[in-house]
Amino acid sequence: MDTQTLDRPRSVTTETADALTLAAHPPSPVDRLAMRVGLALIVWSRHESRLRRSAAEDWDQASLRNQQTEEREAREQAWLNALHLMPRR
Repeated sequence: MDTQTLDRPRSVTTETADALTLAAHPPSPVDRLAMRVGLALIVWSRHESRLRRSAAEDWDQASLRNQQTEEREAREQAWLNALHLMPRR
């Protein structure tokens, strides 16, 4: 283990920061185009990768929706019947 590097504080000196600033340059148009194409491919691949459900799953979903609708209507009807049976003041 190199204790020399652990003992030395890690800070960026002004000369190093200036050198990095001078060495930095904007990306070229080809790099920008490559980044845009890459991002477009990522977005497109995620858009097109939806899982298709089988007919059986569609049938099950429709059956579940119908069952839930019938249960809700039965609860509503029971509530309305209970309201009619309540004595009025």
